[in-house]
Amino acid sequence: MRLKGKVAVVTGGGSGNGRGISLGLAREGAMVAVPDLNLTGAQETCRLIRRAGGKAQAYQADVTAKDAVQALFQQIKTELGEVDVLVNNVGVALFSPFLETTEETWQITVDVNLKSTFLCTQTVAAAMIARGHKGSIVNIASIAGFIGMRGLAHYAAVKAGVILLTKSAALELAPHGIRVNAIAPGIIHTPATHGRVTDPDRLKLYLSNIPLGRVGDPEDLAGAAVYLGSEESSYATGTVITLDGGWIAQ
Repeated sequence: MRLKGKVAVVTGGGSGNGRGISLGLAREGAMVAVPDLNLTGAQETCRLIRRAGGKAQAYQADVTAKDAVQALFQQIKTELGEVDVLVNNVGVALFSPFLETTEETWQITVDVNLKSTFLCTQTVAAAMIARGHKGSIVNIASIAGFIGMRGLAHYAAVKAGVILLTKSAALELAPHGIRVNAIAPGIIHTPATHGRVTDPDRLKLYLSNIPLGRVGDPEDLAGAAVYLGSEESSYATGTVITLDGGWIAQ
């Protein structure tokens, strides 16, 4: 098991990509902390992990608030131990035409996708440095951070920010042995995207952009998260793994 004895945190692990990643990390031996605003969802993820023989603990937390983030990681440290792997997965994508996007939609998108990544990365990295401990941080970006997308200007701008935050933090944290990388998914079938990927016309449009001919599943992200969280990727930092079925290769 590549993560045996490690403590991993997956923000927003109560559903979708976060659940798939949490299950993947647990299969490789990690003790997984699952913080989510939706405690019921986090508990269900933990139930699935335990049913498969893994170990996990659910937490209810708002990772867009500094005090809440610091309290969360102190609780995780007390109950599970020091964090070895952090996956900044929590996110939201609110479709809105550019000229109709409100300041509220913009701010929610920034807070949930980017501010949370900044706060959690800063908190965990500081703790790793304080104890002289190497670790891995994995940020969930998006191919929207590389290409323009109609109705998602706000989301694309923020995910581009996640990518550059990843690269910049990687440079500063490398001397401490802390690696920071990102995964940029394309369209993934989750509860949040279910209505879009099951609509025949929209699905046809998606598939016309995906050379591999299918929409992704949360499990498609798990392997990359395990790789980046483990010592198998010990020479990787500041990199972005694109998992989009070939979308942006065109």
